[in-house]
Amino acid sequence: ASALAPTSQKDAKDLAWGGGAFHARIAFGGEYEVPASLELLLTGPNAAIAEHDHPGWEHLAVIEGAGVMKLGGANHQVNAGSVFNIPKGVKHAFRPSGGRRLLAVQIYTPSGPEQRFLKLSAESKAADKPAPKK
Repeated sequence: ASALAPTSQKDAKDLAWGGGAFHARIAFGGEYEVPASLELLLTGPNAAIAEHDHPGWEHLAVIEGAGVMKLGGANHQVNAGSVFNIPKGVKHAFRPSGGRRLLAVQIYTPSGPEQRFLKLSAESKAADKPAPKK
């Protein structure tokens, strides 16, 4: 990949899983390693993100939505404009509130954790395929 690579989120592949409750669009990263990945993350209004951690940093800027971010055992209110810098290895989770979707810009440094979106989307598509006829 070149150091300067224009991309459009409108043209990025919509990666969906969880019955359509979760969507991601990867701008940089995913199928190849780069110093940082960049994604748009969209969840349904009742889609919680289970507690997890990453081997690198996660940076999250909330564009729309509300809820509670559990970060290192402490709860933090989330609203449009909230920004979180989550250090490597720190457990975190998100619980929505107000019946609104979450739309966020997400960066992983270094890239890598976003690859799970590709896997989750592929598994979801495989599960939706009808069984072959015998």
